[in-house]
Amino acid sequence: NSYAARLLGYPLLRLPDAVIGMVRFGAFVEHEAKKLLGMPVPGIAPHRFICMVHFQQTFDNSKAQRLLGYTSKVEIKRSVERIVSQWVAHTGARTGLRPFMTFVAATSLTSLCVVAGLLIAARRV
Repeated sequence: NSYAARLLGYPLLRLPDAVIGMVRFGAFVEHEAKKLLGMPVPGIAPHRFICMVHFQQTFDNSKAQRLLGYTSKVEIKRSVERIVSQWVAHTGARTGLRPFMTFVAATSLTSLCVVAGLLIAARRV
């Protein structure tokens, strides 16, 4: 969300659906290539995560508030701050535009290397 991006100092990029689709397909190819090569893969496949984030759903707590008297203990803004600070502490991530661009470049380079390795391996078979 835009608040998390601001906390990290990252630009909020609004991309067309076609671009999201291409990125999701690239993430799928990279994930499957890593599985084929026996490399470690994350618990949630990146292409599925991209789907979850892109097709975001908003949940309504009004029924729980009305019927059960539910109130949240932590407001959403504070929750996002806590998640971002824990993520930065856990990953050692740096904030700001330069680390963001380095991350994008490294991710793209990794994807290209995995695909190139698959093409080379396929040629040898």
